[in-house]
This record gives sequence, structure tokens and C-alpha cells, in this order.
Amino acid sequence: MTSDRAQRNAGRRPAVESFVHFDVHRDWPETPMTGMCCMGSAARGPSGCTCWEPEYDVEQAEPRSEGPLFGCRSSMCADCAFRPGSPERRGDPDADGDQELLDDLVIRGQPFFCHQGMRRPVRYRHPSRMVVEASPLEYAPPQAGGRPFKATGEPADLCFGWAARRAKYVAEVAGG
Repeated sequence: MTSDRAQRNAGRRPAVESFVHFDVHRDWPETPMTGMCCMGSAARGPSGCTCWEPEYDVEQAEPRSEGPLFGCRSSMCADCAFRPGSPERRGDPDADGDQELLDDLVIRGQPFFCHQGMRRPVRYRHPSRMVVEASPLEYAPPQAGGRPFKATGEPADLCFGWAARRAKYVAEVAGG
């Protein structure tokens, strides 16, 4: 049986998969141009606006498709989503997921990628000159072929915390 929250999260993508700026689900503020700046704003108001342009913390290199599909970290990073007390596990509203979503990713075997080395939006600018600061938990790597890429253009690393939890889950299901 699936919980209500798991059903709501089923169609949600982890933060690492929010690849284009207007796909970020946020409540944008009213601007002097609300309803006039784009079709999204005209149809859905501030939350539908597609005019917000991200400013990133680093330049993004062109994703390199040659080589391995992805790497895997050899240990958990210091702020891994799977660590006890992480924003995701605490239910931080800025986190694009929670404990239930992390568990669901492990159970379904949906790969979760480490944010280390990925670009991050630091703020968004609207043509009206309004600026909104981005959450420090928000990452926006480019995607090619269903894979996220680091700012260097290398494929993202599989999260060690996810891989360890997945291995444990598979062993438990197999009776080991």
C-alpha cells in the first residue's frame, strides 16, 4: 500500500533532475509584469511565469557523452541526503524531497546522484529586474541521455548513500 505522500511524490523528480530553470517548482513573487510577461504568467499567474533566468555559481562545461555512464562516490559526502539529520531527512521545506521520497528511490531502484561538482543557481532574475535568491539546497545540472552532469562536463556520480541503502535493501529482500 502506498501512502498519500508517496503517491504525491511519485511524479516528482529529485532536485538533481530539475534541469531547466522554468521547471523549478516555486511560488514566484508578483512582479510589475505579472500576467503580461509570458504565456505561463498570463495563464497561471506568478507561479506559472517562465521568465525567471538563473544565475549559477559556476560555468557549465558541455556534457561529455563518451566514457562511463556515471561514476560512484567511494564514500558519503559530508552533506549527503542519506545522512541522518540531512535537510531531506529532517523535512526541510527547501529540500526537494523528504525521507519518504529517499526511501521510495531506494525501493524502486531509481538512481540518485550526488550533488558534489554540480552547478547551483544562486539567484533568479526576472525581466522586471526583480531578483529572488535561490535555496542553498537547489542544484540544476544539465541532462543528456537521462543522466545529470557535473559542471566540468563529466557524468554525475551515483550517490554513495543511495548505493549503500540500495545494496542493503536488495540483500534484505533476497533474504540475506
